[in-house]
Amino acid sequence: MRQTLLVQIHEDAEADCEWQLLAAGASTPLQSGLAALQQILEQAEGARIVVLVPSELVLLTAVKLPIRQPGKLLQAVPYALEEQLAEDVDQLHFAAGDRQSDGSTPIAVVSHANMQGWLERFGAHRPQVEMLLPDVLALPAPPEQVLYLDDRGRCLVRTGTAAGFAVPLDLLAATLQGEDGAGATVYRHEQAASPPEGLELPEGRRVRRNLELLNHIQQPQQRINLLQGPYAPRREMAQWLRAARLPAALAAGYLLFATVVMALDNYRQAQQLDQLQQQALAQFGRAFPEETRIVDMRVQARQALERLRGSGGGGGFLQLFTHSAPALARVRDLKLDGLQFRDGSLYLSLSGSDLQALERLRAEFSRISELKLDVQQAQAGTEGVQIRLKVDAA
Repeated sequence: MRQTLLVQIHEDAEADCEWQLLAAGASTPLQSGLAALQQILEQAEGARIVVLVPSELVLLTAVKLPIRQPGKLLQAVPYALEEQLAEDVDQLHFAAGDRQSDGSTPIAVVSHANMQGWLERFGAHRPQVEMLLPDVLALPAPPEQVLYLDDRGRCLVRTGTAAGFAVPLDLLAATLQGEDGAGATVYRHEQAASPPEGLELPEGRRVRRNLELLNHIQQPQQRINLLQGPYAPRREMAQWLRAARLPAALAAGYLLFATVVMALDNYRQAQQLDQLQQQALAQFGRAFPEETRIVDMRVQARQALERLRGSGGGGGFLQLFTHSAPALARVRDLKLDGLQFRDGSLYLSLSGSDLQALERLRAEFSRISELKLDVQQAQAGTEGVQIRLKVDAA
């Protein structure tokens, strides 16, 4: 059986890559190392190639749609996810994982530009590439959350069977939204930087090289191969085409039958599309309640997202929330019940047991020079303290 070359590539095409050469069915590598990609490929003649790509360039999400056929599912996915995406769906590639026990289907979204750029690096060895996998999905599958602090200032966070993300280490505390990571399984590269101040993580296991840990690629239900649709390996496509050929003697009868089936299927798809559009409008209304008149949902969603990010010198939602998160995390007596971003300000609704926690929160915010805190409401009652804060850029 063929050997497998496992290689991790980075955004920088010139950076050296870690690699392992594995015998069929083996977990212990025959060879491994760190080298330029072209030098690695010279040693991989005839091997199947599995490529780990940067997860920060891939969105991992999931959909629940009443469609089981993979081809039709991927046709509907862009409509179901369009409101979550800042880019035009025509510029994006969608890949699906195995359907999960709860009825959801994991989806990976990546730009066509990145897909084409990654595959071009392999040149004449492109036909040997049989899998492109976000590197976060090569972590051990979690019973709970799994964190890996690598040697490039990143943290890979695997949150589910086929779910996770990558984040710069200095934004990890804000991304975990106040959780201290104590319940997570933690791994660290021996050259990994320390976590941000205020974030307590278990020491965990240390590894010398990334691929000592990022080699859990065997279980199909725990991964999403990005090589689907237009990027599927040609060999597999050729096999599918041969299997799809019908005996010539049945061609005429089949065409009539297929026409009827297609008409019924088109009718069902039209109904499903209408249902998806209604769901998209409802989700848009919940996400952007200030948009009372919907003309072009894609354009309006993009504009609303730009307002959330902030423009010019203003404080957008992400900037205000990122700076506020450490202060909120340190005052554990207050619980964040809700937040709202309106007219360039972030409104926070909190609850707690006493007003002393509010004073501690004031003190935490006073240390953040980028923010200005305004207490709009603080009421104590039989059910505790209800607080409403307004946060603006200083």
